[in-house]
Amino acid sequence: MQSGRLFEILYILLERGGTTVGELAERLEVSERTVRRDIDALSAAGVPVYAARGRNGGIRLLDDFVLSKSLLSAREQDEILYALQTLRATGADGDSALLTHLSALFQRETVDWIDADFSDWGAPGDRRALFDLLREAILERRALSFRYYAQTGQASVRTVEPARLCFKGISWYLQAWCRERQAFRTFKLSRMEQVRLLDERFPPRGGVPPLDGEDTAPVPTTRITILFSPAAAFRVFDEFPRADIKRQADGSLLVHAEWPIGAWGCGYLLSFGADAEVLAPAAARKAVRQAAEKILRKYEKPDMPCPFSRRMIETIKPERMRKMNYEIVTVPERRVVGIMTRTANNAADCAEKIGKLWGEFMCGGACEKLEHLGEDAPVYGLYTNYNWEEMSYDVIAGCESANCPEGFVETVIPAGKYAKFSFHGDVRESTAKAWDEVWSTTLPRAFGVDFEEYATCGEDMQGDINIYVGLADVCQSCGMPMTKDEQYGTSADGSKNVDYCCYCYQKGSFTADCTMDGMIDICLNLPESDKLYTDKEAARKMMQEYFPTLKRWKK
Repeated sequence: MQSGRLFEILYILLERGGTTVGELAERLEVSERTVRRDIDALSAAGVPVYAARGRNGGIRLLDDFVLSKSLLSAREQDEILYALQTLRATGADGDSALLTHLSALFQRETVDWIDADFSDWGAPGDRRALFDLLREAILERRALSFRYYAQTGQASVRTVEPARLCFKGISWYLQAWCRERQAFRTFKLSRMEQVRLLDERFPPRGGVPPLDGEDTAPVPTTRITILFSPAAAFRVFDEFPRADIKRQADGSLLVHAEWPIGAWGCGYLLSFGADAEVLAPAAARKAVRQAAEKILRKYEKPDMPCPFSRRMIETIKPERMRKMNYEIVTVPERRVVGIMTRTANNAADCAEKIGKLWGEFMCGGACEKLEHLGEDAPVYGLYTNYNWEEMSYDVIAGCESANCPEGFVETVIPAGKYAKFSFHGDVRESTAKAWDEVWSTTLPRAFGVDFEEYATCGEDMQGDINIYVGLADVCQSCGMPMTKDEQYGTSADGSKNVDYCCYCYQKGSFTADCTMDGMIDICLNLPESDKLYTDKEAARKMMQEYFPTLKRWKK
């Protein structure tokens, strides 16, 4: 304690130029006798401190005294200042007061020579706030609670006793004692959400394992040969050891390296696009090709679909076209809790699975587990997560509920425009027939969440039923449904244009100067149009009936 008090006295004298024994005693909360002993100790250590009498007297230092002449060399002073600057740059110490004080104490000018930002480019600004919170938790030994996502994407809530922050490779990690696992665990900061600092404190634990010393399953590797184009050189030299790279005569780069087997390795190589080619071994080359083909299949659909693309053509037949009465309504957001199954229109057991789902909900006790919002609250049937490769979707039977029991799912019905079909009849037979007719319309469906609303139902299974079909904004030039912001065109001022898609309208003008028939020809001759339109003449006839209803072609 005395050494700290001596340094404090020295700092006060350097800062003020002089003070009294009484002021020092009050400041340090010790007796005047103790202060005098401390002054003697400083003098014995070679510090030129003296007592002056008179009006301006008191304890003083010689005018030309600086700390460096007594305790630290110039090099040692610089090392202290550089270390403090490094801590501040990394965010470990956000308070620059100590650096300022010591710079004045040493009478040396600091050089702003370092800065470090460990967040990713474009990362949110709250990343440093997370570092501050974790630092506080570690130094004050306070427990943390957060939601953590494993490599599989599964989320869990963890309560931990943080031990230290570690940086390895390109990522930050938190090592902590996990109370759920009763062992030290390493958590990747980018997978931590909703981090909360708890009031609970914990005693220190020893035996924090080294970051490389944890029990992790070894990743199988293979020796791989990759040829990179010159355009990828900036990444190759950043991400591969120099000894593994051989520059070829044409500027390309040949890399021989140990490579992890599995999805991660394939995904990394595909991130180079056409600038990387796996030459050997054959198994690795085949794996990358198969992964690329799987990606390609997802993009086989054209970039500019219209309402008569495959998903509509396969379900709409001209001979089945009929008009249905409906109204366009705006629906507020709703949250429905229920039980779920998955099926497809062409599945042999489609009706059986949906019937079984409703039986379990209404008669199997599922409905009674929910805390209904209102005595006469309606029951809902939801259809969502459409997959057009399999023509499948999720079916959910539920209601608006204050709770979500284990085994149930919560689904949000998004606010927006819906086509509302209303009818009265047998809730089992009439609903199926109504959906058959809905699928036969040319509505610009959003295929997000569609739902049934059962407001009343008697013992004879007769009831009032509303079917809501989610609608997308439709391009008033080509008929393309627009469900994402990037699909909308732009006005002259660069703002989103809600009438036209990005393919037809940009910066306030149409991208193609054509007639309605010309636009139909464009839609019928999109890439892979032969797969989309098995009967092009039937598709043309449907477009000729539909396009005159669009804003651009109305007469």
